[in-house]
Amino acid sequence: MALESSPVEITRSRAAKSALWSVVENGGLALISLSSLIVYSRFLSVSDFGLFSIVLAIVELISSMSDPAQQPRCEHETPARLPFAGNLCRGAFA
Repeated sequence: MALESSPVEITRSRAAKSALWSVVENGGLALISLSSLIVYSRFLSVSDFGLFSIVLAIVELISSMSDPAQQPRCEHETPARLPFAGNLCRGAFA
């Protein structure tokens, strides 16, 4: 007589697998970003790489601000305004 898993155990198992894949995804993205920075640092001059790093930091900052999943939700703002404001700022620097 085998014990059946409860729905709570199944949900916990799925959540654990999802968290593991999320960690693998974020780690993979970090390794790819690091390796690309190493390649850019070899091919660009010091001043060009510095300029590239500043632009990359600004783009990452703007993209993190425009991602609605990364922002705390305010009760008085509609969700449509958050990506619009981020994209508007991103377009100003393009």
